[in-house]
Parts: sequence; structure tokens; C-alpha cells
Amino acid sequence: MMFNAFLFAFFYSRVAKCESRAIQVLFSSKAIVSVTAGQVRFQMRVYDVDTKHPVVEAHARLYGVKKDRPVPRPMRILQPDDEFNSALFLSMPTVISHHIDLYSVLHPPRPTPIHPCGLILRQVDSATNNREEVACPICGESYGNYDRWVHHVRYQKIVESKDEYPVAGTHLSIPERDLVSAKRHQSSSITDIKTLQEYFRDQISEVILIVEGIDPLMSGTFQALQSYRFEDIVWDNGAVFSPCMSVDNDRHILRVDMEKFHDVDVPEMSDQQRHSLRTHDSFFYPCDCNDSKLDATTVGPQGPGTNFARLSAPPSHVDIVPTELSKKVSWMDPDATPAQENDGTTLSSDARSTQQLQLHAEDSERTQKR
Repeated sequence: MMFNAFLFAFFYSRVAKCESRAIQVLFSSKAIVSVTAGQVRFQMRVYDVDTKHPVVEAHARLYGVKKDRPVPRPMRILQPDDEFNSALFLSMPTVISHHIDLYSVLHPPRPTPIHPCGLILRQVDSATNNREEVACPICGESYGNYDRWVHHVRYQKIVESKDEYPVAGTHLSIPERDLVSAKRHQSSSITDIKTLQEYFRDQISEVILIVEGIDPLMSGTFQALQSYRFEDIVWDNGAVFSPCMSVDNDRHILRVDMEKFHDVDVPEMSDQQRHSLRTHDSFFYPCDCNDSKLDATTVGPQGPGTNFARLSAPPSHVDIVPTELSKKVSWMDPDATPAQENDGTTLSSDARSTQQLQLHAEDSERTQKR
């Protein structure tokens, strides 16, 4: 009996391989480096074409490889936040963002406010008060940035002068010119795209994105990898991924247009619109929000009044035909009519996307037969 159990487990492990599930995770053919809300971000887009069987516990990791020392170095992920394991919902196209700050491997070497001591730090943590970078030399209090430390010193000088503290050894001993000089000479990350582009071309070999998850059918862990080299990156201050998701309010479904998944746009918009642009979304630009709105009263599987959170449930119908010119993925529409096969017109996107969709269709057919 034990021998039979061993044989069953052995053959199951050989047959039920989960590595093939990684081919269904689609990566954008291009990465972009742009300025968003004053931050220079390195961004990529990922999507799981098999929305009928969503990946379990999907998360992302990012590594940078330098030319002089080809050892992958971890890179912090801003969105989705790596402090929450960079969790992904791959059933919707998701943009992964890395902030190129002073601690990033993609940033030219510069003095940092504190020594990382071997850790991979993020400047955004100090800006949001999650970590202190500046220590007061008088009282030892620490602050996230120099602005907070300057406010602290000025306030303490008012209190100490009123209480007639001695100048030596107190905040009164710090002259005002030192406060102004500290703010002026504080280390700040480079926001010039051309400078970062030249550094990447000369020093960086590639950036590796790893998406890891569990196949819900085989209950096995798999990894999907994608590499981005210098020629695979779009460098522009206003570059964003083209919106590839739309809402069909008549049929109450979401659609993913695979024709636009790999596209990169540089839309013309005001500084206010660009500042408020959520580049981790794949829906609409701010200028399009008046035409198509996503709210709880217009979107939902049961029509008006349905909560939008219901859209996170697994889809009940997936319509993926590799030979369609305009690739659509329909959500939560069990009555949708499958798309008819055309006269052999293929996708205009790259060969990798077509191959992934074809393998997905073949895999779905085998699953139905089983």
C-alpha cells in the first residue's frame, strides 16, 4: 500500500508540472521610466490571461544587474508595496513601479542621509515618517527629513531663549545659516531622465522582474520571469502605459484589450492632471473620466446598484480567441456569446503575446476534456 502511494505521488509530481502555468503570465514588452508626482519611476505591466483560474498568492520581486558585477541586487517595489509582500491581482492588468531614489541600484552613486548598513532602503519611507534619517546633534531626536529637523531646531530655540538657557550645548548654538545650508545641501535623488538614461546605458545590464504564485489547479508554485535591457525601456517624463481596460455598462463586464496592452503613450495633459494620474491603473486617463466613470451605481454583475468590490470575484466566463484582431477578455458574463473565429487575422502585438494566448487556449481545452 505504501509502495502504491509512493508510485502515485511520483507519477503525479511528474505529470502535474506547474511550470507551464508561467507562460500565461503576460509581461509588457516595454518598461517605462517617467516622472510621476515628483518621483522618477521604473514601471512594468503584468497580466494573467487565464482569468478563469486566478493565480493564488501572486507577488512580484525585482532585481537589478550591473555590468561590472553581474550579481542580481534586490530593488524595492513602490507599487504594490513590498512591505505588504508586493501582492498582485493578476486577473487585471497591473503596473509594477520602482522608485529610482538615492538607494536604488538604477541611481548614480550619491551620498545618502544615512548609511544603509547592507539593507535595501527607500526614501519614501522617511518621507512618510516610517523611518528616520536625520538626527539632531543636540538632543538626539531623529526625523524623517531635514525640513522636520529644521522646524524642531527653530521651535526649541524659541523655547530655550524664553527660558534663558545658555547658548553652549543647546539648540541656540546652531546658527540660522547652518539650518539653511543643511536644507540646501541635503541629498536629493536625480530627477533628470537623460542623466539616469546615460547611467543605465553605461552601468546597468538588465532589470529582472519575477512574478511568483500558486497554480490553483495543480496547487504548485511557479515563477514567471521577464528581463528588461536598455533597448526595452522607454525614457520620457510623461510616458504612461496605454489604458487597456474598459467598462461595458450595457453588459456589465470589464474588457481587456490585448492590442493596447504593450502600448506606451505620452498623453497631452496639464501638470495638475499629470500629478493626479494613477499610473498603476490600466483604465482611463483623467481627461477621459467624464466619458466613462467607474462607480458603484454603474458597474456590477447584477446591474445598477451593485457594489464594485464584487468585480474581484473569479470570472464566470472568459472569451479568449488567439486569432481575434481585437483581443477582449469578458468578465462575469455567463451569457456572453463566444467570439467567432475570423479569417486568420492575427494579433499585431509581439509574438510572445500570441504564443501565450494560443497555449492558454490549448490548456483550457485540455482542462475541459479532463
